[in-house]
Amino acid sequence: MHKDDARLLKQFCKGIGVYGSDARHEGFSGYICELLVVKYGSFHGVLSAASVWNPPVRVALVEPSHAFQRAPLVVVDPVDATRNAAANVNEENLIRFISASKKYLKKPSLRFFFGPPKKPLSRQQLRALEERGTTFVSLVMKKPDVIDDMLYPQARRALRRLVGALESSGFSVMHSYECVGKRLCLVVELNVAALPVVEKMVGPPVYAHQHSEEFVNKYRRNRLIVEGERWVAEKPRACRTAESLLASFARGSVRYLEAAGIPETIAKCMARCTIVTGIRPLARDRDVSAFLAEKYFSSLA
Repeated sequence: MHKDDARLLKQFCKGIGVYGSDARHEGFSGYICELLVVKYGSFHGVLSAASVWNPPVRVALVEPSHAFQRAPLVVVDPVDATRNAAANVNEENLIRFISASKKYLKKPSLRFFFGPPKKPLSRQQLRALEERGTTFVSLVMKKPDVIDDMLYPQARRALRRLVGALESSGFSVMHSYECVGKRLCLVVELNVAALPVVEKMVGPPVYAHQHSEEFVNKYRRNRLIVEGERWVAEKPRACRTAESLLASFARGSVRYLEAAGIPETIAKCMARCTIVTGIRPLARDRDVSAFLAEKYFSSLA
């Protein structure tokens, strides 16, 4: 292996923002870069191979002795053929690496090795996010005092629970992100952030006598009709807006949040969080603003 090629590939990964196999970055480790250079012979050889990858990708320097679980990228570790050295690489970072490889081969530039400086949202970018017609609702809280390898997986788990709560209540989520700076910010962008006053509950078939009786007794104070062969009840919706639902959920007790699947370290901070609606108040935090600028305005194409 040529050491300069490995160094080039590592710097390339840093420049395009996919370097680091820790829980925060979920990207390419230095070891993976070295293995790829061994496999493909040079920095240019790695990029040439990567430019035509179609995930899931499998790279083997030795014959594997283990059936790997499905992953975006499998790089068989030559030291231990049962181990996927690229197990921490997420799909977004793999796609970013493939896309950057294609771009670099078409038009090489030093910018791939150093990347653009991280800047907060410009006025034009802020206006562009507002003109999307979506609604941003965020939970802003104290950052838990734990290491990144614990914080990021737990923040992502908490965010999945919030998105699940929104979607199960009828709200349409477009994107969701965890942003860690001086504070922890869980950002949700919604296609639909407000719903009608009434909610439709579809019940059992009318001929299912026991279940019908239970359904009718449960919703007897609401409008009850029959559609087709099923009972239907129309009841007042508990939370009409995504903001009110998240506020109701997040401001429960720590015990309630833990029971709902929020990790303990996040739950303690979430119980005292601030709900922020809209992109402008969110973007006043420089860390969050730079994070959103990278997420929404760095192209993978």
